[in-house]
Amino acid sequence: MPILCQGEFLMLSPALLTAGVARRVAEAGAAPDPAALLAVTREVYALWDWTVRQFEAGQPLPEPVACRPGCSFCCYNRVELTPPEAFLMADFLLRGVAPAQLPGLLAALEEELARRRGLSPTELARRRREFPCPFLSRDHCGIYPVRPLMCRAMHSLEAEHCRRSLESAELLPDRYYEHRHDFARALSRGLIEGAARRGCQVLPLDLVAALRQILATPEALPRWLRGEPVFTAERG
Repeated sequence: MPILCQGEFLMLSPALLTAGVARRVAEAGAAPDPAALLAVTREVYALWDWTVRQFEAGQPLPEPVACRPGCSFCCYNRVELTPPEAFLMADFLLRGVAPAQLPGLLAALEEELARRRGLSPTELARRRREFPCPFLSRDHCGIYPVRPLMCRAMHSLEAEHCRRSLESAELLPDRYYEHRHDFARALSRGLIEGAARRGCQVLPLDLVAALRQILATPEALPRWLRGEPVFTAERG
């Protein structure tokens, strides 16, 4: 049940956010430049944080957001993300993992995909308690600085509701602020549209499947920037 903050978005219009991000991604580097693409994706995450702060400073929230560090009830949902976000996450992981640890990380992602294989989205949602995010450790996110837009937008006004929903294995209607999701969707569309203008492969990706494909593909990001297909339609 969204609590929609009404009123004009003004300069924070989702349409303008989409257009600006798409232009920025399309123009990032005259030639395929992995570092430039990663930098733009970081900018997009910073823009989401700034946009939400600005909007909520202008329209104080009628109720506080309940999310706090250590609250991980939403970290059991299947997460979709865009290719630029997946590449930034993979870069973050590779910088923190020794080469000798990479096979173990790939094996863990493969095992997670195997556990989910054959389950419909409805079954995955109903059984989500069995499938915590592979980067969730002791109720804290191991990739928090590069968590996807979908994760950034996820929030609730009642932590107890989130607990009941997870424990009941049902998707109980929740209360949240629509504008946070609007901004995340707008930025996500911008990443997709900008990548498409560059001639890059664009499709919605499952977090686990996308990371496994990137980490298992040599030079995945440069190849993607050259327009090569890196991702399959596998959705976890």
